[in-house]
Amino acid sequence: GIATTMRDHPFGWTPKVSRRVLLGIVVAVLIGGVLVIAWPGGSSLSRSVFATAAGLLLLAGAGAASRAVGDAGAGAALGFMVGPYLALAGWLLPGGELSGPHAYETLGARLLAASAALAGGAVLALAVVAAFAALFLSVAVVSLFAAVAAVLLLTTDLAPVHAAGILAVLAVILGAFVPSLAFRMSGMRMPPLPTNAQQLQEGIEPHPAAAVSARAVLADGWMTSLYGAVGVVGAACVVVLARERELAEIIMTVALCLLLVLHARGLGNIWQRMSLVVPGVLGLLLLVLVAAPAASPGNRLV
Repeated sequence: GIATTMRDHPFGWTPKVSRRVLLGIVVAVLIGGVLVIAWPGGSSLSRSVFATAAGLLLLAGAGAASRAVGDAGAGAALGFMVGPYLALAGWLLPGGELSGPHAYETLGARLLAASAALAGGAVLALAVVAAFAALFLSVAVVSLFAAVAAVLLLTTDLAPVHAAGILAVLAVILGAFVPSLAFRMSGMRMPPLPTNAQQLQEGIEPHPAAAVSARAVLADGWMTSLYGAVGVVGAACVVVLARERELAEIIMTVALCLLLVLHARGLGNIWQRMSLVVPGVLGLLLLVLVAAPAASPGNRLV
């Protein structure tokens, strides 16, 4: 009885948990590799070449894991890291200083190259892995937002904080359409509302329960992917906005954080809800951390 109880315990160690932990360790090591290559120092060209080579090796490993071994989960984990390595290579390749009179143009050029490489890596990884399309969709959506930010920096005189405000508005708009987009992407279609008595008798045949369940699971996966992308973009925007101490940026940050948190209340999936709650809470916390050091000793709580 003790053995059965402990085996059914929700926090018991199982082979499935071991596999997930191993994949998490692999992804963490690969993230560490990205940070090491991105660390300033040395030639940008050599680091870009090294990042590209690492991304291509990961792409080959993802294909081997998914197709040769038949482990689509491991292939997706390796394929997911292809984009960051190629994005880092794209970021380093243009060169230029991120300071001086042309800092915004340099930032836009680097961001545009990185976003293009990130999108290309996601497409290649999806083609090689041939599974977990929702995971790579979120990467592609993030790269699209990054490309929009790069275009704004290159073609206008907007500062990064102003571009972040525009991206925040676009992310909120996308979040409002996520359920309908996921519904359509899953292959489900809502029939038009009847306008007369004859149309009430049309299209009343029930759909197979198995097909509806499969489509519902697919739609939930698309929603998780899109909300994850919205959360990543929202987190990046609040990090940029919260650093400013101007009234307009503070109001924008508070409004964005409240929108994210309030929108998450209607979501039943824990990953979808956390995708919006985390950036919302992060933005409010950053506002406090930025404002606290600037407060005079007489106005500080501690």
